[in-house]
Amino acid sequence: MATRSLSARAVALLTVSCVSAGSLIAQTQIKLPKNKYTPEQDVQIGREPTAEIRQQYPIIKNEEINKYLTSLGDRLVAAAPAELKKPVYEYSFTPVNLKEINAFALPGGPMFVHRGMFTAAKEEAEVVGVMAHELSHVLLRHGTANA
Repeated sequence: MATRSLSARAVALLTVSCVSAGSLIAQTQIKLPKNKYTPEQDVQIGREPTAEIRQQYPIIKNEEINKYLTSLGDRLVAAAPAELKKPVYEYSFTPVNLKEINAFALPGGPMFVHRGMFTAAKEEAEVVGVMAHELSHVLLRHGTANA
């Protein structure tokens, strides 16, 4: 009786393992939108507004916060699909001292994260989820594809 139960568990475990492995292989293919700009042009297009934002917005200049945000951003970039990462991109992750719950990214890699998002987040995963969403706009080149 114990052998039969053990065999049933082994079959169930093997079935779950096969189904899990199959779902990893069958992931959705990411299709880039049409874009008349090059990744190099994305970077150029993003540089001017990035400089303006850094001058006009209240940037948080706290080394600990900057390191933390950059660490999160770098981990997200490292986890992104290799075929979407362009070596020319200039990733940066800048905290902004605004109470609104917001974050945004510009073509070519710059991302700005509002203090209000950190304040509202109950756990790090919520911040990382928003940052991943913004990073996807950069990687899928939505800014220039929509231009």
